[in-house]
Formats: sequence, structure tokens, C-alpha cells
Amino acid sequence: MLSVIIPVFKTEATLERCLLSVLRQQVDLEVILVDDGSPDNCPHLCDAWARRDPRVRTFHQPNRGLSAARNAGIDQARGEYLTFVDSDDYLSSGTYKPLMKILAFHPEFDILEFGVVKFEGSVERQDIILADHVYHDRLEYWLRARAYEHSYAWNKIYRRWIFDKVRFPEGRVFEDIQTLPSLVRLAQCVATVSTGCYHYTLNEKGITRQAGATEVKQLLEAHIPLLSEMLSGDTRRLDVDYGLSRYYLMVLNIQITYMQLSGDAPQIPHYSFRIPPDLPLRTRLKDFFIRLLGLSAYVRLVRLLPMSKGRIS
Repeated sequence: MLSVIIPVFKTEATLERCLLSVLRQQVDLEVILVDDGSPDNCPHLCDAWARRDPRVRTFHQPNRGLSAARNAGIDQARGEYLTFVDSDDYLSSGTYKPLMKILAFHPEFDILEFGVVKFEGSVERQDIILADHVYHDRLEYWLRARAYEHSYAWNKIYRRWIFDKVRFPEGRVFEDIQTLPSLVRLAQCVATVSTGCYHYTLNEKGITRQAGATEVKQLLEAHIPLLSEMLSGDTRRLDVDYGLSRYYLMVLNIQITYMQLSGDAPQIPHYSFRIPPDLPLRTRLKDFFIRLLGLSAYVRLVRLLPMSKGRIS
């Protein structure tokens, strides 16, 4: 059975769409609704759905945030597999059935990741289409599959046991990126597939749109331990075979955003990164000037220019 954990907070306008997209999946599943102290009509809607469909169970708790709601759902999960859906998002029809068939044929898969449509209906729409691939090396998965670009909790199905010693960090933002590396470290096998689709909706009030220095620092701190581990190993192999420089540049951009917002000194380890030739010209020029001027001097220069509030994509 698949346990689908749905944290609920102030999403009464989208909750029914979310639930219908899950309950219409033709697989053996249970839905765990965790009302995180929502002040609107969501608690009543959750209870009504639990009365309406025996597959739905509802749990109420005082407001403690997304991580705490997910953790509460994990504690209640009965399935051999579990996954997450945010209550303002939804699934394409027929997403879970082929995924559960894959897991039945491949019980060695501890994590199965599938595609995403981000910001549907927006000019910023992005389709994340994954290749069919199996990874036994966690660093290969992180770098070659560019898992760091889609390190979401909800476009993956996990074996239940993988959460026995892992929980989402409470009281912090960007909780997915702080959790996924720990899960991947435990997994013996991670697979990505081209089937299935999770629809991630645009939230202009979300943390990725409103992040300030504190939030960006937490995102940076989530990446630094794994990046430092990579830089202490065989960087040539990781770069040539897997694309370490591309990951380093992404973290470097987070570092630059944090320095612009806070004025603090750099935190990430130094690395003589390569500039991938397929990057946009603007990005390659920026990386050239960072190499030329040094990170601190570059940030002092760009801080003289107008900047929007720390917006992270």
C-alpha cells in the first residue's frame, strides 16, 4: 500500500482538487491529511473527507509548520511505501499506477523519482522531464541527474523504512533540500523515470519568492556539507564524469544572493570550477568576472546595483 501524506494549511480553495487527483489514482492507497492548525475551513473539510472516503484519515495539530505536519503523517503511515503531496498541488491522472508497477517489479528501488510541471499557467512554467535511469552511487544521482535542481519531497515515492531515522527539520525553511541528502545516503538504489507528473503550483507568497537573508542562509547551509564532502574527494572524477562544476555554480549563486542580502563573507569552500559551455551567455560572463575579481569583490560590485528581494528559483 502507498501512504500519501498531505499537510493542510490555509488551502481550502485547492484542497478538493488536490484530494480528487490523489483518490482517483487507481492504486491501493491511504491518504493521511494533517491539518496543521489551519484557521480557515480546512479542518472541517478534512473531517468531511474522512467521513466520505474510508481511505482518508485526518489528524489535527496546533500550527507547527510544514515539516512537523509531514513528520506527523510519517508517524501515522501504514503503507510499505509513502509519498507527499502539498495541498495546493495535484497529480496528473494515472500517475501512481505505473510507478507502483515499477516498484513491484523492482523491489530494490528505495526511492523512485518522477517528473514535475512547475508553475503551470505562468510564464515561468518549467517541465522537469526525467530519464529512465537507475543509480547505485548517491553522488552520481545528485550530480548527473541534477537532483539538486529538483530536490522536492513530493515527486518521489519512498520505501517506508527509509524514514525510520530521518525526519524533516522543524523550524527551518527549504526543508526538502535539508532532508533529501540524508534519505539518498540511506538508499541503496535510486531510480528516475519518465512516467508520471506532479503539478507544482505557483505561490507568490511562498518562501522561494519572499526569501530574505535568514532563509537564504538556511538554504546555503543545507548545501554546504554535501558540497564540502564532494570537494574533499576525487573532484576530477566528479567533475568530468558527473558535472561537479555545475552544482558548485548553483551553490555559488546562492552564496552570492546571501552576500548581497547580508553583506557577510563567503561560506562555501573554494573550488576552481569549470564553466560549462551550455550555460547562457549572461551566466558565463558572470562566472568569468567572479574568476577575474574574486567572489567578495564581485559581490561588492553587484551590491551597488538594484536588486529585488532574495528570489530563488
